[in-house]
Amino acid sequence: ITGSTSGVGAAIAMELSLEGACIAIHGRDTARAAVVAQRIKNAGGSAVICLGDLCSDSGADEVVHLACERLGGIDILVNNAGVYRSRSWMEPSAQDWAESYNSNVLSAVRLIRLVIPLMRSSGWGRIVQISSRLAVRPREEMPDYAAGKAALLNLTVSAAKSVARWGITVNAVSTGIVLTPAVEEYFRALAKE
Repeated sequence: ITGSTSGVGAAIAMELSLEGACIAIHGRDTARAAVVAQRIKNAGGSAVICLGDLCSDSGADEVVHLACERLGGIDILVNNAGVYRSRSWMEPSAQDWAESYNSNVLSAVRLIRLVIPLMRSSGWGRIVQISSRLAVRPREEMPDYAAGKAALLNLTVSAAKSVARWGITVNAVSTGIVLTPAVEEYFRALAKE
């Protein structure tokens, strides 16, 4: 589960572990990953930590390698990692758009391309993209994030059609606002304005 050291990703990790899945906790912060892994273990589940930056091919490859090494393979991939910033349409530069797209879309593409051969060889797999309602109902704020989430929905449909014959499903979940620490921080900053 990418981006599972806090918020929605951590909640998904806990729920899947309660269903019996062995979880690979992903993020970039060792201390936060350790807290989530310990919560899962305290609840009787199994979790390993696989840190890494998914914004490069080599980083994504390392995360998948670690997960396979520590878990013996990958049956379920949840692409949850991503970033957003509160800004108006004119605020982000073209480079900001590129960085947002890399984090919110290309990181998922990298992981999907890496896990499909693993899932294909076993004849089964599940890929779940965590998108946003902003993908279909964008606002003035976070235009780069919303556009990336729309791209994520589109690539989900394409990937699902491509891999269904191998027993692999690809779906997206488009959440509304979830009160995570990052969302709370956003609303507190908005209140100050």
